[in-house]
Amino acid sequence: NILIGVDGDLGSGGVVLFPDWAGSTNHHHLLGLIGKDAILYLCDRENMGGYNSFNDSQIVQTLPGVAASLSTPALFNGRLYHSGLNAPVKAYAVSNAKVTAAPTSQSFTPIGSPGAIPTVSANGTTDGIVWVIQTDAFYYGGPAILRALDASDLSREIYNSAMSGARDRLPVGMKFSVPVVANGKVYVGTGGGLVVFGLLSGTAVYPPTIAIDPSSNIILSGVVGGTYAIQYTTELNGTDTTWTTLTSVTLTNSSETVNDPNIHSNSVRFYRAVVGYGAN
Repeated sequence: NILIGVDGDLGSGGVVLFPDWAGSTNHHHLLGLIGKDAILYLCDRENMGGYNSFNDSQIVQTLPGVAASLSTPALFNGRLYHSGLNAPVKAYAVSNAKVTAAPTSQSFTPIGSPGAIPTVSANGTTDGIVWVIQTDAFYYGGPAILRALDASDLSREIYNSAMSGARDRLPVGMKFSVPVVANGKVYVGTGGGLVVFGLLSGTAVYPPTIAIDPSSNIILSGVVGGTYAIQYTTELNGTDTTWTTLTSVTLTNSSETVNDPNIHSNSVRFYRAVVGYGAN
């Protein structure tokens, strides 16, 4: 009755069966589940623990604050990828029957309700891409957005279907759609039918890059027509680094020069480029 009163059902999220590499000597076979309470429950599939009216000490791990879930996470290369309600896509390290309390990386753009169900494509264990379909515009008839994120660093968005205007724009989104990747193509179900994405002939798709030339100018490279934010920070602190947007650029050529008048200020500046206008 308490869960009904707060709309807090645990079964809103799908169960993830962890492979053996994620287990430990005492807990070989694991499963994970995140519900509307924004808590990750990690259980031993062979010894679920039973009911405990006091706490969750009978299960392998309880991890709060991961974002309420209406979706199923994905696993790849020692990472658990989750897209919760009104939150960025997050990656958590998994080993020895434990999930890290803090994410190892997260996407630049949060996704509203109902979140997204991630799919991972890769070349074996390399070149991982996390695909999600953003459908939070469904409620007012807006288009879905397919996003491709670098699996090793989710803040690096490789591509999204809104970055090239009408060319790649999707129809209205359908909640709980799952991107399907096969034979070099990505299949997206929408309210207007099935849309298939693939590489344009002769066009390379890659994350934006920046470099500093001998004149101390910032050289931004990316996809022609793509919009990128150039950001800087004065101190690198892993996932806690605070980035400030210097400017946003829509590329008319494969690379363009950007000037930062404060590049030679008293403090050292680190730069990065991300897809989008960079509102954080």
